[in-house]
Amino acid sequence: MCSVKGSNNARTTTVVGIAGGSGSGKTTFAERLRVWFGSCAVVLSHDDYYKHKPEMTQEEALAYDFDSPDALDTELLVQHVRALKNGEAVDVPAYDFASHARTQAARHVGPASVVLVEGLLILAVPELAGLFDLTVFLDADSDVRVLRRIRRDCNERGADLERAIAMYLATTKQAEAAYVEPFKSSADLVVHDALGDRALEAVAWGIAGMAGLAQ
Repeated sequence: MCSVKGSNNARTTTVVGIAGGSGSGKTTFAERLRVWFGSCAVVLSHDDYYKHKPEMTQEEALAYDFDSPDALDTELLVQHVRALKNGEAVDVPAYDFASHARTQAARHVGPASVVLVEGLLILAVPELAGLFDLTVFLDADSDVRVLRRIRRDCNERGADLERAIAMYLATTKQAEAAYVEPFKSSADLVVHDALGDRALEAVAWGIAGMAGLAQ
């Protein structure tokens, strides 16, 4: 159980934004932090907030820019982060990339001392970025990131190799230049080894200090 330092033992919430290019390890890093904090932390992924597009055909999907801020319901994510900061539970949508639609498997997330928000575009939306108490940018070699993304899209998101490569070249590369890299210099922390234990522990202890958590 969490032990939180605060006035009258009231719960306080620290919101951490985890950004970086596609394939930089954001989801893995956030999940490892969640495990480190146990019941004290929850994770929200921006990818869960893609807009519901069940009518989209495969041809339309090939031309659709999934890496644009307009493709995501960031307003709902902002509402959920604010609710969690206020001690309220939220129902996080579940998105199926193969059908481009939200499913019935929404995830009920209760308030926690640490809220970890990860996503490609989270620092590019002022209303969302303004809610973060700490921002972490994961920096990784671009070739490694591309290979990780293609493998993920083929293994987990229903894309074939040709489509995965085409999507990266058509939209993702440009989106990173416009909405990701410009915010690297303004992040509170830049992590170059997101899969390393030392980096994870350093960030975790920093968050614990901010959140007033006794380990």
